[in-house]
Amino acid sequence: MSHLLEDIEPLLPASFFTYSFKLAKKESLPKDPYHDPYLLPDYSDLLDEEAFADVAMCFDKKGIEARVFVEKAFEDVSFPRVQSGDSIELFFDTRDFKGASTVTKFCHHFVFLPKEVGELTACEITKFRGDDTRELADPKLLSCETTFKKDSYEMSILIDSEALYGFDPSQFKRLGFSYRINRKRKHPQHFTASTKEFQLERFPSVWSTLHLK
Repeated sequence: MSHLLEDIEPLLPASFFTYSFKLAKKESLPKDPYHDPYLLPDYSDLLDEEAFADVAMCFDKKGIEARVFVEKAFEDVSFPRVQSGDSIELFFDTRDFKGASTVTKFCHHFVFLPKEVGELTACEITKFRGDDTRELADPKLLSCETTFKKDSYEMSILIDSEALYGFDPSQFKRLGFSYRINRKRKHPQHFTASTKEFQLERFPSVWSTLHLK
């Protein structure tokens, strides 16, 4: 029995908590958004991983804006194998249904690339299971612009409300949320739940909760 226990991978500390946060309501992010109330917390210690990016977000009725500052030089992009290069994946559930055992039509998996692959810099790649489906968001409703520096880059992301099925902050004031920030040849950065333990794209029940205040 002792040998069997030794073979079991230990659970990450982050797995023992639930997470909820207030998402700031504002028409657009300020020039320097990496502070309260826009900057998302860093859980790298609880996830046993290296933090290499800052993420700031806000929302209004028009949709969601995010800014991602990556503290490493840009290397390369890959599509559709987005985790093989530099990219960010954002996960939203516009009903924040923690009882869901699978992806519903209210769940969204977006990919944003710091550099074009063909003419693509952003798209939705949500994979539905069963009959609870919908059409994927038009890429024209997603915007990503990147500023490159020698040792870093910053991505400015806009998600139009029409790309978020069921998004209506006046009626439902919560979002399920997670992210995965990928980099070439090294481990990614996550938000509250790690790919080491969960397939984020399949289990919205482990995403955090954003309160739309």
